[in-house]
Amino acid sequence: MMEKPMLFVLTIVSIFNTSVLTSHSSDIKYVNPNNRASIAHDPSFRCEKNFDCQLNGQCFSGSCICDPGWTGRNCHRMDLLPAPEKNGLQDTHLSSWGGSVLHNNSEGTWHMYVAIIENSCGLAAWRPNSAIGHATSSYPAGPYTLRNIIKPHFAHEPSTVRAPDGTILIYHIGAGQNATNHASGYAKNCTHRCTGADHKWEGGDTFYGPTAILHSKSFAGPWTSEDIGYGSRVPGCPKCGDTNPAPLVLANGSVRLMWRTTYFGDCLAQSCIATAFAPGWEQEYTWTPTSLFRNDSRASQTHIEDAYIWQAPADATNPGSFHALFHSDVEGTCQGAAGGHAYSNDGVTWHFSPWNAFGNVVRMQNGTDITLRQRERPHLVLDDAGHPIVLINGAGWQGDCDHVFTLAQPINQK
Repeated sequence: MMEKPMLFVLTIVSIFNTSVLTSHSSDIKYVNPNNRASIAHDPSFRCEKNFDCQLNGQCFSGSCICDPGWTGRNCHRMDLLPAPEKNGLQDTHLSSWGGSVLHNNSEGTWHMYVAIIENSCGLAAWRPNSAIGHATSSYPAGPYTLRNIIKPHFAHEPSTVRAPDGTILIYHIGAGQNATNHASGYAKNCTHRCTGADHKWEGGDTFYGPTAILHSKSFAGPWTSEDIGYGSRVPGCPKCGDTNPAPLVLANGSVRLMWRTTYFGDCLAQSCIATAFAPGWEQEYTWTPTSLFRNDSRASQTHIEDAYIWQAPADATNPGSFHALFHSDVEGTCQGAAGGHAYSNDGVTWHFSPWNAFGNVVRMQNGTDITLRQRERPHLVLDDAGHPIVLINGAGWQGDCDHVFTLAQPINQK
């Protein structure tokens, strides 16, 4: 399909339209704490309002009563369960790098759209060997089985959402031209999921290819691809080609997108989060490269990428707060293999947590703890009511060349 022109806005705009959303007070009505899991907290910390609990719980008599799935003195940490030995997508013949999952509740099948590093290569060959694959499982945490490649290389960073009419949308980067010639840089010297030493690592600073959407009425396709713009064409941001798109589709069909900028304007780190908006997924996108956390001195100097956005289900105690996860080690305690959390009452003003939401150690069901070399690309598997039930990451084991896999760790819902 024809590429739509990009619109650029160089002043900050919200990624949420308050004319179609209700602005909510941070003082959400009290709920009986017996209905929530009470947490141990630092005696020096006393919350005053629900916002102090990062909108992941309620403030009751100075203590945060955390929602299921969150823990910590102010509900800042994901409450993750031990991971089963067989989880996510861990194929012995290939590397994968984070997946985005939807549930087909009519069939009871979970569908993962995942970055696959082709030709038995590892992550060092992500550009240009990455393609988008389709995997399925009978369980939300897997194990998943790869079914097919739905967009050949180069295509990367799939993030999947549904439109209000049920259309499946996979936002990603790359044109999928399937070039394997020398000029394309396609890695052919890989063995046993490890990239050959002579393959040149290429970062995303001078990225090629558009931000695009694969869309279909069916989980299995056929798929149609539509380009929505080139981040490197944003005025003054020639190194913004790897947009790392993270969509949220609202009930009215409008799309709010978080995307990555690189050393642009008020972004003091290698990677910052900016926003884009479209009145409908198939319509023109307005891109705003201003850093979303520019007023937060700590977040603005922290490497932040791989956004994932969701809206909490509205109920009597939570009118539908907005949340985002990122690859970000804001505490600096996990050698970069960690995730950050941001939260918002109305989607207009966002706050970045000064604590990691998850770290680099995974407890397994057999009682062992495994320290990961890499833990990036966070996505959540949501149940049919919209509650997070599994955390998905692109991950790598310690001491394992550049082989990577897709990890799935259940979230405690009690």
